[in-house]
Amino acid sequence: MRRFTISFSFFSSSSWCLIRRERRIELAFEGKRYFDLIRWELAEINLNKVMHGMKITPSGGGYTYERINAVPDGAPQWSFDKNKNYLLPIPLNALGQNPMLKDHQNPGY
Repeated sequence: MRRFTISFSFFSSSSWCLIRRERRIELAFEGKRYFDLIRWELAEINLNKVMHGMKITPSGGGYTYERINAVPDGAPQWSFDKNKNYLLPIPLNALGQNPMLKDHQNPGY
């Protein structure tokens, strides 16, 4: 079951790019990015790339920055499946409490 979507056609494409960039920067370490990508239906584009991190080490009076792979060598790379991962599973207790939901679990679960 997918929620209805609202079209904000009064925002131009470039305005949306600025809004998305601002949210990515301002909320970088607050756990919002994943759900923003889900809401904007951009997850299969952004989450199927190789994930990187930053290793910061003190060096003299400053720091050195090294880009590293976030997934260790040999570990499976997580992939986003747009047919399954845009929707979360309906909790089993909710399925049991509501007879109208019987046999209506979200696809892929």
